[in-house]
Amino acid sequence: MTKRGLLIVVLAAGLACALALPAAAAPPHQQEYEQRDPMAGRIGFGFHFGGVSSNAGTGFEGGLDFTYYVNSYFSTTLGAGYGFYPVDYTGPNDETKTTQINYIPVTLALTVYPLPRSRISPYFGPGVGMTYSWWKQALSDGGDKKYDQTLWSVFAEGGLIIALGHGFTANVGLRYTLPDVSHIDFKDGYLTYSGGGGVTF
Repeated sequence: MTKRGLLIVVLAAGLACALALPAAAAPPHQQEYEQRDPMAGRIGFGFHFGGVSSNAGTGFEGGLDFTYYVNSYFSTTLGAGYGFYPVDYTGPNDETKTTQINYIPVTLALTVYPLPRSRISPYFGPGVGMTYSWWKQALSDGGDKKYDQTLWSVFAEGGLIIALGHGFTANVGLRYTLPDVSHIDFKDGYLTYSGGGGVTF
């Protein structure tokens, strides 16, 4: 199985678990807790899209998110999507060239909501991800060579959630990602700025 195929299998299994686990029947003590905290045990579905800023320009990222709310102050989110952004590299004859990094991220985030009952609520938190990337680089004979890799990443994010009523929300946010935890280099980091929406059940 190729790396891309393995990533798709992992994504499908993770999303299935994210949907199935919260739907399981809650024990009596959990039901009592959920009556005290209306967000405890709820699930959400959302989407996001926006720009990606790298050292060589701007790209795009979009994706889907599945969220499980521990309570009004904490949640975990499993996300997946597709994005691309430009990067500079040293090509043949030591000249600077630019290529496009394409990537499929699968992420897991812990989110904190310090003002959960506000109509406009800030959020922030850390996360980890596994990203499959592929790109091309020029060769000295005028052709190019294809590359691909799968890396573990870390990120920090924050933003605002706007309650629209009836469980629907809109959001804007920023995320800073270090794409390779085995080689931390802030020159490789990139900033994602996005907007989106969702619904909580």
